[in-house]
Amino acid sequence: MNDAPHDMPIFMLAQLEHTAMVLYETEQFDRAAEHLRMMVQMCPHKGDYWSLLGVTYRRQNLKAAALKALQRAIELDAGDKNALINLGETLCEVGKVREGVELLRGVFDMAYEPGLAPEEQDYFTRRAGMQLAVIQEVINGFIITKSQ
Repeated sequence: MNDAPHDMPIFMLAQLEHTAMVLYETEQFDRAAEHLRMMVQMCPHKGDYWSLLGVTYRRQNLKAAALKALQRAIELDAGDKNALINLGETLCEVGKVREGVELLRGVFDMAYEPGLAPEEQDYFTRRAGMQLAVIQEVINGFIITKSQ
């Protein structure tokens, strides 16, 4: 299926996507965001475009915009582990720790294989697990500090 709007050839959208990725990978986040905003305008049903836009906003420390884009990505693709992890992490960063932990835990539970060692788990399971461990350490440190 051609995801490009009818008046735009697929190669033009592919070029725009390629340029956005190059800009993102070279940490030119302002310019990458410009391209990604055009992409979500042209193809508002593409969850992966919204996800990358949200991650790009997050890298720019634009938390509110990141939350909005990542939430849209998940509305379009509830199984997008990258969007889910980034949304969970961003929620924690803005103080919505409970909601963030719930998302991170959901990603962890989605693909965790009990028979595998931690380093053998898939990338997203490891990342969610590491974030949950860090959050737990922070909570434990807070509890110890408060009890002294």
